[in-house]
Amino acid sequence: MNDARFSALRKKIIKHLKESLGPRLFAHCLGVEAAAVQIAAASSNHFLIKSCSIAGLLHDASKCLTLFEMQNAAAASGFKIRTAVLEKEGLLHGHVSAVIARRVFGIADVRIISAIRHHTLGRPKMNALEKIIFISDYIEPMRNFEGIETLRRKVYEALFSDGLDHALLLVVRDKIRSLTQLKIDLEKTLPEIEKSLAEKLNM
Repeated sequence: MNDARFSALRKKIIKHLKESLGPRLFAHCLGVEAAAVQIAAASSNHFLIKSCSIAGLLHDASKCLTLFEMQNAAAASGFKIRTAVLEKEGLLHGHVSAVIARRVFGIADVRIISAIRHHTLGRPKMNALEKIIFISDYIEPMRNFEGIETLRRKVYEALFSDGLDHALLLVVRDKIRSLTQLKIDLEKTLPEIEKSLAEKLNM
């Protein structure tokens, strides 16, 4: 994607999000984009930086829809989605946001689509783009929950000293902790990611 096409696409996406999402969600999408681009910038990989911008902006694009509308879009998407995910807006919206990315904006890059789809629960063997969007969604500047400042600091320290996987493990563990405290049934994906990362990093 050349710079001119990227700039035009980004402007189109921002216009769409500003018109379809409320102010809080719109600001969150901009925050995720900013965090993701900041992380990716350390790689000096311009393709990764642009991909992070697009995926970060679009990750919550479907949150203006009802659960029924999400389910209809998911049914026509061709994606394999577990029943437990189909029943919850909070889990389904990533898949439907990927549908919007494809249908409304013509995004065909499977890496961007996958990063949008899996930004909530992640998946085993995530690539760099998926990891960055997963992390950025959790620590972006608009996030405000107990312990976020400490977590954010630790994540950035890990990113620039130990690497992306160490930072990802911090986020996965905190997400598991917060969901457990809220007595929300965990999808098996997060524990699987935590286990595989811990084994890989000997942590």
